[in-house]
Amino acid sequence: MEHAARDKKQDPPTSRIGAQTDLFRTLVEGVTDYAIFVLSPDGIVGSWNAGAERIKGYSAEDIVGQHFSRFYPPDAVARGWPQDELKQARKAGRFEDEGWRVRKDGTRFWANVIITALRSPEGTLLGFSKITRDLSERRAQEEALRQSEENFRLLIEGVKDHAIFLLDPGAASSAGTRAPSASRGSPRPKRLAATSPCSTPGRTFSAASRSSTSTWRAASGSRRKPAGV
Repeated sequence: MEHAARDKKQDPPTSRIGAQTDLFRTLVEGVTDYAIFVLSPDGIVGSWNAGAERIKGYSAEDIVGQHFSRFYPPDAVARGWPQDELKQARKAGRFEDEGWRVRKDGTRFWANVIITALRSPEGTLLGFSKITRDLSERRAQEEALRQSEENFRLLIEGVKDHAIFLLDPGAASSAGTRAPSASRGSPRPKRLAATSPCSTPGRTFSAASRSSTSTWRAASGSRRKPAGV
């Protein structure tokens, strides 16, 4: 017991640091949800983890020693975007972006990218760390939601027989449709002049209702206002 304690006490600091470094390397290399790797100051890939292989499709043997511009679409490479990312990370210390990236098989995926400048204690640039996350599924869900909302908007705007509008909590009109003034070949009855009480966004429902009631009365002569109008 005393012998083990004495041996542990005599372990040099460099040995413990080396063990911690190995442990951290094992941790990074085992991460599968994020591509984590190191770039040289010129953008050459210097390390590769399991997440990078899963997301990008390259093995370490395929990509280590290659320029990281391989991960970008041709149009981004043509305009020098990979180099510009490193330039901004070098200047600010960190750069984050979302955009299209390319796998080994040529398919594209939507990625969140964080590039961090790695410097020595003296401030010398040693290289960059690059962390990439595949957000393709999230983007697909957002696009599906956007398309659904667009289809709903087109459906509502296509309604011809009713005025449809939204009210905010203060009963002000925020958006809506306008009932048509006349159908082709069939003039609209005058009493429909009151079917769009909130055609102007921002007007309160009560004010618009009073206005529409007056319009209805003017259009219908001395008739009494129907209950509920």
